[in-house]
Amino acid sequence: MHFFPRNNSVDYALIHSILKDLKMGDSESLKEYLKDSDTDASSRAQILIEILQEREQFLWLFDSEDIEAEIFNRVPSFSQNNMHDLRQHFHHARKFKDFKTTDEAYYSEGEKILWNRYFQDLHTLPIDKGSHLYLNLKQYLELSNHEKGLKNPEMISKILFPFYRNLKENSAVPFPFLIETLKIVLILNRKHAPALLEYGYSLKERGALDEYFDLLYQSFDDGVWDKELLLTLFQECAQHSEVKRLTKLSRNLFSQRIPHLDVEFYEKVRELLFWSGLFNEALFYGLKAYSYQAHKQNLLSPLRKIFFALGNLPFGEYCHQTSRNQPEHEMSEVVIVVKPGMDFAGIHYKLQSLDPWSRLEMPFLFLPHQKNPRVELSHLSVSESLIFYPERSGTYELKLDLNLGKLVTRKMEIDPPGNPVTYRFMDYSFETTPEALKRLTPFHFLSSED
Repeated sequence: MHFFPRNNSVDYALIHSILKDLKMGDSESLKEYLKDSDTDASSRAQILIEILQEREQFLWLFDSEDIEAEIFNRVPSFSQNNMHDLRQHFHHARKFKDFKTTDEAYYSEGEKILWNRYFQDLHTLPIDKGSHLYLNLKQYLELSNHEKGLKNPEMISKILFPFYRNLKENSAVPFPFLIETLKIVLILNRKHAPALLEYGYSLKERGALDEYFDLLYQSFDDGVWDKELLLTLFQECAQHSEVKRLTKLSRNLFSQRIPHLDVEFYEKVRELLFWSGLFNEALFYGLKAYSYQAHKQNLLSPLRKIFFALGNLPFGEYCHQTSRNQPEHEMSEVVIVVKPGMDFAGIHYKLQSLDPWSRLEMPFLFLPHQKNPRVELSHLSVSESLIFYPERSGTYELKLDLNLGKLVTRKMEIDPPGNPVTYRFMDYSFETTPEALKRLTPFHFLSSED
């Protein structure tokens, strides 16, 4: 699909403002822009280029007959081919209107793919019929009609999905047609992880969040344990504060033996669980990552935060001391711990004087590694903030002195680990002793069924 080259006379700032309105579902500024007699032909053409490049976000726009009329009345400067391509977007938006967020597919009857119907519509679009992706698909389907052994749905899905990605790069291909192509891939192979992700993102873009979550959860229940798909599910649960779902997901996944899930995966999940307030779950995901890395000491440092959150400062400090020989600890490390019983929700902080204030999310604050750390702290109960320059690395207690009417700090001396604490997660347990940490291996986290 070919459009006008970038024109320096076009007001791109105004166009981006209109696109922002469109993303909010407001088309009035677009209509005014097209009607304005001062808007030149290149500018009108340019905004259509921008819309087509992000066409998945504007499916509702192509449903509008009013918008269609405005565009074709006001933008005569498009070439005949481009006009045809643009009309296809409006045509397909109405054609697939009832298939937007449903599993029902236009090009299938049950499990049977209606390939003739698919290729008839495909051939109305400006695609490269000489590309190897198109030819691979066409020739394989033709061969499979004669060689029944080639009629392998999973193999066809593997050929069709790269072709879908190629179509996606072509802005002349209407978004609804792309979605129907994805549906074919998923009918052929319900466990095609990249296609599931693509289809899920399309649901999210269209605001169908319930369907999006249902798709992700169903894929997990179906045993689609793809690393990217699983991380997306964890991230979405954390982002939308779906704590109950996140708890259930973390429990269901933890006992599974999935060889391709690596340390990086468990570290990312640990972090998501931690910032969602699921400290016990975060601990065991962190321990699992540590066991998989043959006890690399740099993985102990993140455990320190978790033990602090669990109120076990002594063992958290032990993890820190054990990992101090790592290069990342060459700089001073300072931790500020809110005095137990004090409401940390009213505390705000900033690391530099010009930084905006941030609310304290945990009852402690780890300052960045640097030679001369500095932090400014405030509390809703006092008018004056505290600017704190620690003299040396270590742990400091922060408390509110009501007599003085201000925040104060004092250096803390944390005792070595005393009586061990046993943490439990499902059928697994961990006792906070140096020996237990040293003995930790992946076999510790195998289920009894293994």
